Amino acid sequence: MPDRSGKPRILLLGWDAADWQVLMPLVEQGLMPSLAGLMARGAWGHLASLQPMISPMLWTTIATGMTADRHGVLGFVEPADHDAGIRPWSSLNRRCKAVWNILQQNGWRSHQIAWWASHPAEPMQGVVIADTIRERPVPQGSVHPASATAHYASLRMSPAELNAAHLLPFVPRAAEVDQDNDRRLATVARLLSDAAGIHAMATEAMEQEPWDFAAVYFDALDHFCHAFMPYHPPRMPHISGDDFELYHGVVAAACRFHDMMLARLLEIAGPETNVVLCSDHGFLSGSSRPLRSPNDPAGPALWHRDMGVLVMAGPGIQPGARVLGASLLDITPTLLALAGLPCGRDMPGMPLTAVLADPEVPPRISSWEEVPGECGRHPEGTLWGSAPGNGLLVQRLADLGYLNDPAEDNREAAAAARREARSHLAQAHLAMGNSDEAVQLLEALVQEKPWESRWIHQLANALTKSGWYLQSVGLLKAAWPQEGPEDMPPAVRLLAARALLGCGLPEAARWHLSRALNSMPRLAAVQVELGTLALEMGEFILAERALRRALELDGSFAAAWEGLSTVHLRNRQYDNALKAAGEALALVRQLPQALLNQGLALARLGRTGEAREAFRKVVELRPDDDKAWRFLAALPEHSEGGPFLLSAIKEEVRRISRRRARDSERLRHRAGETWALPAIPSPAERRERTDRERPLACTGSGGDGDGRILTLVSGLPRSGTSLMMQMLAAGGLAPQTDGRRGRDEDNPEGYHEWEAIRQLAANPAILEHPDLERRAVKCISALLPVLPARHRYRVIFMRRPIAEIAASQDAMLRRRGAAGPDIVPVEAAMDLLRRHLDEGLRFLEQHPRFFEVLEIDYPSLVAAPEPWIERIAAFLGPDLLPHPERMAAAVQPALHRQTMARLSGSAPGTSHCG
Repeated sequence: MPDRSGKPRILLLGWDAADWQVLMPLVEQGLMPSLAGLMARGAWGHLASLQPMISPMLWTTIATGMTADRHGVLGFVEPADHDAGIRPWSSLNRRCKAVWNILQQNGWRSHQIAWWASHPAEPMQGVVIADTIRERPVPQGSVHPASATAHYASLRMSPAELNAAHLLPFVPRAAEVDQDNDRRLATVARLLSDAAGIHAMATEAMEQEPWDFAAVYFDALDHFCHAFMPYHPPRMPHISGDDFELYHGVVAAACRFHDMMLARLLEIAGPETNVVLCSDHGFLSGSSRPLRSPNDPAGPALWHRDMGVLVMAGPGIQPGARVLGASLLDITPTLLALAGLPCGRDMPGMPLTAVLADPEVPPRISSWEEVPGECGRHPEGTLWGSAPGNGLLVQRLADLGYLNDPAEDNREAAAAARREARSHLAQAHLAMGNSDEAVQLLEALVQEKPWESRWIHQLANALTKSGWYLQSVGLLKAAWPQEGPEDMPPAVRLLAARALLGCGLPEAARWHLSRALNSMPRLAAVQVELGTLALEMGEFILAERALRRALELDGSFAAAWEGLSTVHLRNRQYDNALKAAGEALALVRQLPQALLNQGLALARLGRTGEAREAFRKVVELRPDDDKAWRFLAALPEHSEGGPFLLSAIKEEVRRISRRRARDSERLRHRAGETWALPAIPSPAERRERTDRERPLACTGSGGDGDGRILTLVSGLPRSGTSLMMQMLAAGGLAPQTDGRRGRDEDNPEGYHEWEAIRQLAANPAILEHPDLERRAVKCISALLPVLPARHRYRVIFMRRPIAEIAASQDAMLRRRGAAGPDIVPVEAAMDLLRRHLDEGLRFLEQHPRFFEVLEIDYPSLVAAPEPWIERIAAFLGPDLLPHPERMAAAVQPALHRQTMARLSGSAPGTSHCG
């Protein structure tokens, strides 16, 4: 094994969604001293993200130096083996080495904690804790070495371990929160305890086990931002004053908590360690915050800014330097440079030599994928390991009669995961300029699901970028017919204008542009899109106005500075053009148009040598840019020999001209080629279809809520849901039931079920039943995540000790004829049920806009129903529950058989818990 003696250790820290717009005010106020100290003794700056801004894809890029099409991690979930549902994206399907694999080949011992797409844990020389460590029970393969699984799992923290002293820094007025109906304080506790657990595991590994490299990832800041950024100052118009006063400090407190964890990690690492702290993207925090997220799986990403943070310090970093133009692709090459190792020529990024103490880096090798040797990756044939248990739980609920056969739902979930992965890959191809590849992927998606407007929009964009202008226009017209009642959204009008411009129809393009201007959202990205299109159309005044508006919303938007430099060049304001191009390149250094503008401005200002250098950078990035070559040819020569002699430059121009002629012929061919459009439903039909089939789990905090308010009784099966349905019926709220499962030995008073609810995942339209607003519906907790987003829900959630539920289910299964190996042991069932209960309650916490929740403790309800009946009556109101005084008669304590007191050695009993 190579010798690495004498090389400083390296600590890579990931803070998901960290953003200078949020962090810097806290640093300047002295509220984040650890981060401030790291910045003072090192280098820092912006870090450009990549599209699409999906965390598993981005953090895998950070760890590998490769784009998503190369590393192969394309989303949050992937199909499980044999299409048995879905699972978190696996390390088995990462197609290239991560930096810790490369370092192991060179004698480094690495720890890796909670990174995305890290299950099963790789067999590294060091401690590896996969992102599945949060699951309960811990899936097999979550920790390497496996013998340490129980030890590291014991370091996780439960929200129940927190007290007021822990929560008050986040919500100082926590005592005013109605925790029965407002789960946001519980969300704070869950996120805080989860981050503390990851921190405990990281510090334990770093203190107790030797290491040369450690990578620790924290996702809590991203979750805090998604849950509480709407309440962050300044107050948004749609946020109530009470909510703002309660929760306006949560995001800042989360940042300060991360700073406290950073202090301890830096203390363990010591000043002799090179520390690299970064985020995968930023987070919108100002006046341009979205009012809601789109109703699609990637909707929450609308909140992400394309500029994250990067801070580096240690013996290998120049103190006081500024990071300029860095991107996620530069992290792995820079880590390798700090380790004294070369990066591969197949890595599109480069080491950040401007901030390294030793800017001389080893010459690139062909590829680390070609370097043999033990690198800590999984051997061929390694399997995922034990699943977290959802499959067993779902099958158990199906056996009990509460769900349909899960096989069909599992296959659809696997198919949906594949579609989302192809969508993400298409967006990555578009961002890299591979528009033809994107067209192929998106055309297949639109053919398969022509009601998904997001894929129609993306396909039209890819067609336009590939030169299929007429086809793009035809697709948009089919999807948003102008004569129909549904007007084109502004973003679609901009796309239509660009396609029409490509067709040689500038007046039609201007018509769409003028219509879009009346309703443009105040989002920096949309304003940049508007400004860029206006530049292409020669509307320079409009372009400058839009680009300046974008910079008012987000001053670190590189594309806005780039476009503004073009405006200044057109106006012959060369100093301003040079400044704007420099601002763009300080944010993203690989911007060919900004480099070209920089070269033109320098040439006009008489700075010929600097102009030549800028043009050379352009042709390095974009060898077929004939403008850059022509500008180089026009500059006076100051050197003899070399590749940039005038004759060689002119030959390049001729080569590019020949290629451009071939490209023009290809575009003419495309312009005349017919294209079979898929049958596109109308906008109203598309919206109705997606609203029906889109589960709440995919909508974040979005959704228009234009449906009805429905009353649900939920909880784990056998937790008391049947009793609650009987009580509501006695109080005057009729149950929605088909009577198919009547009274039996397990539920002597009946189930009050509606069998159609089992089909909810496949057919959400069942909730359009005309009588449901005036009835109570039993909906077990496993079905909550597939409720359609268009409705709102009052949920009476039944809580019962897990041991009682497991015993009651076991008794019911045996009475239904299950025996022996067909029955999950009670102890294992308790773990599955506990985990599912935690997930169900967490889901309700994460969607406060959709759910009002009243939790009921079943044992105390049976023992003393009157106080609970008062709360239920207040929760539903007299209009729904006219006779609450009659509800107590439905409670029969004798039917509460599986009590904690009776479980030890008792025979199975019956109950009305249902």
